[in-house]
Amino acid sequence: MNSNQPESNIRPATVLGLFLALLGLGYFAYLCASIWPYTMDDSFISFRYARNLVQGHGLRFNPTDSAPAEGFTSALWLIAMVPAFLLRIPADIYAKEINLCFAIGTAVLIALSIREGRENERWSPLVGLLSLGGAAAYLCFFPVAIITVSGMETALSSFLACAGVFQVLRFNRPRGAGSYLLFAVTLLLMGLARPDLNLVALILLATAVRTSPEVSERRQLLRAGALYVCAGALYFGWRWSYFSSFLPLPFYIKGTGAGLQGLGSVLSFLTEPLIAALLLLSLGARRRMLGFLIAAIAYIVFFTKPVHLMGEGHRFLMPIVPLLIVTGFSTIDRVVHAASKRIVVVIATILLVMASAASLDRTERDFLNIYADGLKSSYGAMGLKLGSVKTTGTVAVSSVGLISYLSNWTVVDMFGLCNAEIAKHPDRRIPVIFASKPDFIMLASSSRNEYRPLVSQHRSEFNQAIYEKAVSERYRLTQVLEFIPGFYLFVLEK
Repeated sequence: MNSNQPESNIRPATVLGLFLALLGLGYFAYLCASIWPYTMDDSFISFRYARNLVQGHGLRFNPTDSAPAEGFTSALWLIAMVPAFLLRIPADIYAKEINLCFAIGTAVLIALSIREGRENERWSPLVGLLSLGGAAAYLCFFPVAIITVSGMETALSSFLACAGVFQVLRFNRPRGAGSYLLFAVTLLLMGLARPDLNLVALILLATAVRTSPEVSERRQLLRAGALYVCAGALYFGWRWSYFSSFLPLPFYIKGTGAGLQGLGSVLSFLTEPLIAALLLLSLGARRRMLGFLIAAIAYIVFFTKPVHLMGEGHRFLMPIVPLLIVTGFSTIDRVVHAASKRIVVVIATILLVMASAASLDRTERDFLNIYADGLKSSYGAMGLKLGSVKTTGTVAVSSVGLISYLSNWTVVDMFGLCNAEIAKHPDRRIPVIFASKPDFIMLASSSRNEYRPLVSQHRSEFNQAIYEKAVSERYRLTQVLEFIPGFYLFVLEK
């Protein structure tokens, strides 16, 4: 078949690709607008760390802490939040706006990666359709909107993972020395954005080295890898000396249980129609695309172990979505080219974009808005109240984000994310809490009328004991706040 297509045959694929891209961008804007008030409570932990850093307190959750505690997992996101406080921009708005840039940037990189990853030059308009279709599929995926507005580091992590993929694909031909340095920096930034992304970074590096056609290029890539590893080791050594901790505190809490505690969350992610379809398509991947698939699978397998609070939007697994899109759409190009069935490209692209758009869960969307209102009227209202009562005080609570950010009080994290002693020695939880002599203790209850510990991943096993100890210490119930239906906050005051 003649590969030189007349102009009249080029236009339909080009027009369809542009239409899908614009449709995806518009749908993405709609999805973000529909949940714009939503900001995850944990986001305010990073905001508080960044504010304390700007104010000269170092990397401390509480300025009054005698030693710093590493209650964050993304050093890069914390640093990215610093300009919000230097420029006096509301931190949540700033986080959403830069995440919008990262999400759109990821879509652009997906398109460029699919185009860069083609194995032949035939049917370039159809390659363009696949590229734009891949970008549209990413933007139409509802979890992408969730991670964009959540205030967390996930959009940044996804952008960096896709940047790594794009650079690996560009090594299919000789590059300048600056490209290898940029690759090393990208791998390092991936690890700083999420420690677990080091797994993906190492596999991307191995993929680039293994598939490199030139000995000189392999040497350059190995030098880039050595730079990444050495820089990462220096950072690890610094943070170990600064925090006196081998791992960030969340890893002690979420990764120490027995069994595959994250399996349920992983299966929920895999049953998304878009993800399932991309994984099936990616089984035909070869060469560098096969490396991307291996990286994605390794990352998925890793998250079957920790008891991460995945929350809405599959947030911990989202950085591999760009890898799956690039691999799946590129496999369509390779397989269909061999079969010379152009219509299959068009149908497959449209179906994948539709599968992505079908990810919108209206119940989940409504819940996110209920969560946003409840967070503001419970933890937020209490934080403002504490800040207005007096400038300093101590409150013990399990969800420490917004209340700590608004009150600026000393906060005892009863869960342990921001408290090293509780995170590493959970058996000392109650003595640590009451040794701090909190003015207020806030406990989650499933009943408004009497205290019943809320059954959840991290609020039930110790709350009853804390409540009983508080009563014996003559704390009294002064207020009951509703967070979301069936979730009440008992406010106990000394």
